[in-house]
Amino acid sequence: IRMLQTLLGVDGFRQGMDLYFARHDGQAVTCEEFVAAMFDANARTAPHANETSRAQAAHFMRWYDTSGTPHIAAQGHWEADRYTLRLTQSISKTSPSQQPLMIPIALGLVDEQGQDLPIASAQVGGDATLVGNVLLMHGWQAEVSIACAKPPVPSLLRDFSAPVALDYPYS
Repeated sequence: IRMLQTLLGVDGFRQGMDLYFARHDGQAVTCEEFVAAMFDANARTAPHANETSRAQAAHFMRWYDTSGTPHIAAQGHWEADRYTLRLTQSISKTSPSQQPLMIPIALGLVDEQGQDLPIASAQVGGDATLVGNVLLMHGWQAEVSIACAKPPVPSLLRDFSAPVALDYPYS
């Protein structure tokens, strides 16, 4: 549920809750109906679903069919005033579902004094999008490239944006 708030924002989450209660108040419902209401409320044609909201809800529902804790392997590289962060997700080989998850990763960069650096100039590659400071992974890999004068330290999974295990070589 926390990931839905990260994905949709506080206002979008509230819209989803309002639609959920309007549709299902007093009923026994499924997780699928809850997630569908969240994405439907944030579709352009709310409160009616469109193909995009249904596809996003179906992708998010993979979390319910995946066993174990997903892992995110992150590698950062700074060169010529640009910092590049590569992220790769993996799930347990014993999981019944072997499809990539929708993973929201709230991120930032900090300098040597611990001050946040701007990430507005970020360029995103792979199967991902960046909205504000949340990188939304849709596929197995994502890359973010950010203009940065000095080598930064990445701050990943801020505010517990996703329940994943992070592998990053922090020193």
